[in-house]
Amino acid sequence: MKQTLTTRLLLSVVSLAAAVACSTVHAQAGVTIAPVVVNIDPNRTLSGQTSFNNGTNKTIDFTVNIKVWTQKDGESILADTRDVLVNPNSFQLSPGSTQVIRIGLRKKPGNSELTYRLLIAQKNQGSTVSNDQGVSLQVLPTFSIPVYVSAESFKPAVAYSLLRDGADLLLTATNSGNRHQTFNNLSVSSGALSSAVPTRAVLAGTNFTVRLPGFAAASAPLKLMYLDYTQVQRTETVPLP
Repeated sequence: MKQTLTTRLLLSVVSLAAAVACSTVHAQAGVTIAPVVVNIDPNRTLSGQTSFNNGTNKTIDFTVNIKVWTQKDGESILADTRDVLVNPNSFQLSPGSTQVIRIGLRKKPGNSELTYRLLIAQKNQGSTVSNDQGVSLQVLPTFSIPVYVSAESFKPAVAYSLLRDGADLLLTATNSGNRHQTFNNLSVSSGALSSAVPTRAVLAGTNFTVRLPGFAAASAPLKLMYLDYTQVQRTETVPLP
């Protein structure tokens, strides 16, 4: 007999949110989020917002939470915070309706950017998938939207290093600046070698390392191409070790 298992799987729009700074994104069929990144300049305002639109024919319930967001060894860490207020904490979207989620800061940044994640968890009307054993899983997504609190004068400062590891190269990007850098649509190439790297944000004072399979055979410096946090196309060259 076919078993049924209901579970919540956390699905993230991190790559979309890091990539499209002030845009509308269809996070899933019928649900539209705009913007998918909240940028707050504390010298101008201590608040921000995003909105959800329900383009489906079903009523959907959500809960809202916000976490302080840090990174360590390339991994994201989320923790509770009282620095930010969100309104509402939960809401119901009828078909065709829109809900604005407002964010209010209770503190200003010091000499470095403050970073948070706005988590909007869907409580019903998820999709159902089945695995090879016939177990059905109800997928209820949690949308993760980055919130950056940063003065206009704050800037990223990224340096790169390469390490050989067998047939591969390990590329490390270290951000010593006081603002995050976004690597959207990052491609790495050297001659005939090329590799696409998933989008990611590197927070101030952190680093990430990515493995480039087969790149130890590279004979020319690496060329990095990506969209930065301002959505400007960047090209950088990293010498071989």
